[in-house]
Amino acid sequence: MSSIDEILCLCETRIGYQFKDRTLLRRCLTHSSSAETRLDSNERLEFLGDAVLGLVICDHLFQLYPDQREGQLTQMKSYLVSRQVCARVAKLLEIAPLILVGRGLQSIPESILSAVIESLIAGIYFDGGLSAAHDFILFGFREELALCRPLDTENFKSQLQEYTQRELGTTPEYLLLEETGPDHAREFGVAARVKDAVFEIGRGRSKKEAEQHAARHAVLSLQRMESEASLKSLPVNRQPAKKMPTPPLKRKASVTRRPATSS
Repeated sequence: MSSIDEILCLCETRIGYQFKDRTLLRRCLTHSSSAETRLDSNERLEFLGDAVLGLVICDHLFQLYPDQREGQLTQMKSYLVSRQVCARVAKLLEIAPLILVGRGLQSIPESILSAVIESLIAGIYFDGGLSAAHDFILFGFREELALCRPLDTENFKSQLQEYTQRELGTTPEYLLLEETGPDHAREFGVAARVKDAVFEIGRGRSKKEAEQHAARHAVLSLQRMESEASLKSLPVNRQPAKKMPTPPLKRKASVTRRPATSS
């Protein structure tokens, strides 16, 4: 089996859909940098996939939230179909290593990741119909759909605080672990800490943005742990962090046990 065939098989496994037309799947994964012409790339599929994604998300939100007004549904839909969310879906499905790009690209930016997800949606729509595309979207976007709620679409810090207070009786802390880049383009790395657990670092152009990304990582991790019934013993995710001063431990008073006397 050629390397292209291996890539296509692996892609079908990761997206949970088997194409009848493998040529169509290959086009879904083909960036313009590796195509003979732009018409041979996934750009046209991206255009259609964006529309199909919007339709499925709108239908899902309309059915799920019958009491929400149009403005709130629009806000939630805009968030769920955004480039950032599509790129996160691509990372969740581990699509990046399967994208066919030119040799000049050293890394794959979010724009390409997002475009491939939209192209795959269009490809599945052409190959299996709207029902198949609908199933793939609900599967691939499952974590984002679980996090997206009315009136709290992007405020993951509020979600994390509400969750930890309700389930764990505590509030999260945010640790500034990284600060890189020149003054005009600083990037901050922040991790959320809940009790003894330090979660994946979130990064952003401001501390506020980084904290939101850090809170999102923590909410996702806590939800996974809850589904595995593991909330009682939070594991420590040992991130490389700056040393923080810790208060001295109080030594427990030693207790001398007298030998028992036989009666």
